[in-house]
Amino acid sequence: MSSFAMFPTQPLTTWDRATVRAVAVYRRQRQAGERDLPASMAAETAYRELHPDVLERQALDTVARMIASAASEHGDWFWRGVGERRR
Repeated sequence: MSSFAMFPTQPLTTWDRATVRAVAVYRRQRQAGERDLPASMAAETAYRELHPDVLERQALDTVARMIASAASEHGDWFWRGVGERRR
């Protein structure tokens, strides 16, 4: 189970495309073999670059909610390649 399961989901259309793409950094990091925390931090950094005025706690919550939403709405796509052994 994902650590993001505790966050309520919202439709991905809640956020603009640039923001969703920035947070997709989490998925790319996980597919590359990165663990959850560093991937989450990379996604937060990408989010904060687009939204520098957002408070840190709000950025963390928003990123977690977006990841939870993507995993819920598009689970097969979102987790494909995550945790697979790379050659």
